[in-house]
Amino acid sequence: MSAPARPSVAALTAALDALDPARPVSLERALEVVGRGLTTSTRTGHPRYLGLPHATPLESSALADLLVSVENPALATFEHAPFAALAEARAAALVGARLGLPAHHGVFTSGGAESNLSAVLVALAAQPGWRARGVRGLAREPAIYASHEAHATVWRAARLAGLGDDAVRGVAVDRAGAMRLDALADALGRDVARGRAPLLVVATAGTTGSGAFDPLEGAAALATSRGARLHVDAAWGGLLAFSSAHPAALLGLHLADSVAFDPHKALFSPLGTGLFFTRTRAEAHAAFSQSAPYLPRDDSRDARAHGLAWSRRFVGLRVLLPLVTEGWRGIEARVDAMLALGDRLATRLAAEGMRLGPRSPLPVVTFTGPRPGQDSAQWVDEALAYARARAGATLAVTRTPSGARRARAAIVSPHTSAEDVDAVAAAVGELSRR
Repeated sequence: MSAPARPSVAALTAALDALDPARPVSLERALEVVGRGLTTSTRTGHPRYLGLPHATPLESSALADLLVSVENPALATFEHAPFAALAEARAAALVGARLGLPAHHGVFTSGGAESNLSAVLVALAAQPGWRARGVRGLAREPAIYASHEAHATVWRAARLAGLGDDAVRGVAVDRAGAMRLDALADALGRDVARGRAPLLVVATAGTTGSGAFDPLEGAAALATSRGARLHVDAAWGGLLAFSSAHPAALLGLHLADSVAFDPHKALFSPLGTGLFFTRTRAEAHAAFSQSAPYLPRDDSRDARAHGLAWSRRFVGLRVLLPLVTEGWRGIEARVDAMLALGDRLATRLAAEGMRLGPRSPLPVVTFTGPRPGQDSAQWVDEALAYARARAGATLAVTRTPSGARRARAAIVSPHTSAEDVDAVAAAVGELSRR
């Protein structure tokens, strides 16, 4: 099974140039061009896509998107789309309860980047003077704390919120890539001693690179001791909450003041499906509500008063339909199967002699070749190319906390099989023996 050659950018540009409003074509012809063009994208829904955590959407989730596109309800005010608003509240409550956040308030977002920015804004909104004067109204310089393995959107969120990259303190991690609590305590202590105000501790439940989990209970205790809020980025790691085994990696998630979770990573939804949870509805309202003469006076149930977006798509149906048609047992079966395949992948790669990175409870494995010299950037690149050429598989690259490159393979599709996993391991093993 080999991957077809991808058309050049010039060829793709020429195909698009042929679609000219000055010379209209039939819908069938336009769809033909677009359909052919879309096949050149990396197929994240392919069973042998073992790259970044972009889950394969279930049919029910894709059909939800089609129905929403036809009806096009606008989620801004409750009165404009009451069923959509209630359905999203229902979906958020179901997911929140499963994550161990039954009392938290959830709102749909476009994904982890928006949710992490929302966490910073909600933390700022709790500071006296911020709503009227922004960062100019803060009595002390605020600081945010995140591990060096945290998602890059934490730094971008600080910048977009007007705090700047320097407001984020990169906290050291252990060999597994998890935040070190002693390093967090030191960073918090230094800032307090210098008169700065700890604003937000961001703990990661399932890092993108290696699937590491920060110690949530310890991070919560340290944040509380310094008057900071705790935000947990569980965009991917929240997947474990939907396993029948309920692994312990998520212990302490309920202590978070806010949580990011991505159904498009963990619940088989299309890209652009995220959830942001806060302890109370009022916290989100303080950050995002805004009056206008054309809006209802009562915005207590309006989506735009509790999230970053204004009028937006009814994305919650992408989550609700799969939940009610698959049921908890159906979702658990899919997640459990993916976790088992992650273990199988690690076993097969080890049997082929690969040197594995620290194991994560998530279905992700990082590795290099078995011999000295096979941990170089060149070998990693060759491994990715060989897996694509020999097995038709897409892998990714990551770096260890020390900066060394590693090949990265993750189970992200419910359609991936044991045969797919074995083929990938065999291809990488063949390369290592060359």
